[in-house]
Amino acid sequence: MAYTKRQIIAKALSELGLGQYALTAQPQDMMDALSTLNIMMGAWHGEGVVTGFAMSNTPTVDDLDKDSGIAETAVSAVINSLAIEIAPSFGKQPFPATQHKARRGFQMLQARTAIIPARQSRGSIAGAGHKRTHRVDLVEGDEKPSNGYTA
Repeated sequence: MAYTKRQIIAKALSELGLGQYALTAQPQDMMDALSTLNIMMGAWHGEGVVTGFAMSNTPTVDDLDKDSGIAETAVSAVINSLAIEIAPSFGKQPFPATQHKARRGFQMLQARTAIIPARQSRGSIAGAGHKRTHRVDLVEGDEKPSNGYTA
């Protein structure tokens, strides 16, 4: 199921115990929450956390009923984190369980989108299974190799 930005905000308000307020919220309060959502998702994107969130090109002209684009596996982390971000605006203190779920969800998203660098081979030390891969060719009529090595 795809969540709209309005649904994400309503669920974040529910996490704060303001579920009924989401139905009768003032338009300015919803736009402020949407702005906070956009800022938070922009910061996550900057940290390399991939959620699929549909960023708006113009933050002041965003649609609450637009599909958020957030992957199903990231929805809970976004909702709980948004609840923590908007709590002071509504004069609320987030529940410890909400804080725990937000922290755990964000860490899970970071781990899932982490890029593990490829391990570079440092080569083998001579004598530890190292085999020379170059050939020493003698030039015809020459008793010494052409590359300076002795035969």
